Amino acid sequence: MSGLLLFALVCSFALTPVARRYAISVGLVDIPDGRRVHQGSVARGGGIAMIVAFLLAVALAPWVPGMANPLHLPAMAGLFISLMAGLGFWDDHRALHPAWRALVQTLAALGLLWTVQLPPLLEHSILWIVPIAFVLVWWINLFNFMDGSDGVAAVQALFMGVGAGLLSFFSTDSLSSLSPAGICGLLAAAVALGFLPWNFPNARVFMGDVGSYGLASILAVTAILGLVDGTLNLADILLLPAVFVVDASATLCSRIARGQRWYDAHREHLYQRLAMGRAGTTGVVLGLASVNVLFIWPALSLLREKPEYSHMIVTSVYLLMTLSWWLAHRQLDRGCHG
Repeated sequence: MSGLLLFALVCSFALTPVARRYAISVGLVDIPDGRRVHQGSVARGGGIAMIVAFLLAVALAPWVPGMANPLHLPAMAGLFISLMAGLGFWDDHRALHPAWRALVQTLAALGLLWTVQLPPLLEHSILWIVPIAFVLVWWINLFNFMDGSDGVAAVQALFMGVGAGLLSFFSTDSLSSLSPAGICGLLAAAVALGFLPWNFPNARVFMGDVGSYGLASILAVTAILGLVDGTLNLADILLLPAVFVVDASATLCSRIARGQRWYDAHREHLYQRLAMGRAGTTGVVLGLASVNVLFIWPALSLLREKPEYSHMIVTSVYLLMTLSWWLAHRQLDRGCHG
């Protein structure tokens, strides 16, 4: 298992500069605009290295010795990840109309949910599959919205992947007996870690839409596999991405309430405002990691000890984080006006 993770990490690290050179050669370069917070031009699309590394590791997984539960990723799951990454690759090269992008994402999500063996309550019920498909589409685009500062998306994926792996380990007490969700999560963490040195603290390449769509779809597949094998429950799936969900959702609601067009490029996410302020991109990444490790992970651990209070724990976490988001914005507004 450790060899497979090392392969994924090294492969992601080694392929990222190759992707960067390709991006520069074809003019895939991000310049500072109304969304991103970087100062100079940076190549984008380097995240394709993570997706290729992940898919190669998945292809090798069934032949790795010593794994009690070798990872056999469902064909539709692999197709879903590849399709989302391919859609991002297209978007990086020439902007796809949002309506067509949303249509492809929705159809792919419906196909994935229809083919996997979800728990009996959800299995092949259109009443559940349609709203869950929209949640998957929202998550993929949310992750893309939050990929606007050095290292942020990669660090979040690293936490979520390691979190899924640890939760799976707690269910089996054996690294060699990790569930498919645990293996998938750790592979996501490995490829994110391999990409991170090229993206933080001073980004030489951005993951681009190919990376953000692809990595978000890998994390979505991890969550679905966790529901299937029982190592992740709905509360886990809600808590692992909580930092991203709160910042993106609260910002969206705030813009709509102020009559702004939610789909316009902007830099109003809390992480963006902090990155442009005294915290800088390094402070934002350290803050993100601290919140995940010191607040979200203890909440996940508490879920294991007190599963009967799962609704209360999840609700409390989201309320506290939303309140913190609001207070932080107020403090930043005062600093601007002061």
